Amino acid sequence: MKLTATQLRRIIKEEAFEPVKAKHWDPIYGPATVWVYGKGSKPGWLRIGTKEGAGQREVDASQVKFETGKDSEKFGIPFKDPYAGLGEGSKLTLSQLRRIIKEEVSRVLSEATDPSVQTLADELGAQVLDASSRPGEEEIEAQCTARTFPGGIPVLKNIARAKPEIVRLPPTFKVVDDVENGWWYFKIDGLWCGVSQDIGTPPFDI
Repeated sequence: MKLTATQLRRIIKEEAFEPVKAKHWDPIYGPATVWVYGKGSKPGWLRIGTKEGAGQREVDASQVKFETGKDSEKFGIPFKDPYAGLGEGSKLTLSQLRRIIKEEVSRVLSEATDPSVQTLADELGAQVLDASSRPGEEEIEAQCTARTFPGGIPVLKNIARAKPEIVRLPPTFKVVDDVENGWWYFKIDGLWCGVSQDIGTPPFDI
């Protein structure tokens, strides 16, 4: 049997991209196990579907987490797992342990002694939500200010006028969900930050 050039190219492509198991974070439905079938039609996108190959669609690669660095490299995606070693029976490096302890102590002390987050929520008529950073996506873009009023709440106009900068989120923190004005506000290491809700989906889980 002879193969056409088109059939041959399809077979080679399928061989090169044998499905790889991964986790996909859907902004609406949350995490789900998927299989990656190849690169998408746009740079930085992947084609995913079920194990049987059904429901294939293209998604942003930043929403996909591979189980190993070898799997991610197969598709040219950097493998990010800053909390590698947290699984049962595995070991943490000293630097990982120090970072986790520092972040958790900072979070606990902040929540225990700083009422300004709830004060800001009360002022805005907003809710305080529990939030968590996404593994491999702890660094986000936000607008920040160190200026506050005597009660500790931030000068919001300074946040609105500030230039975006990169901040690192702790594993868990509190967020003021200001739906009326369209902002998410949070406090990181004494710095008040805001993210406009114009982006649609927050860059952290709430």
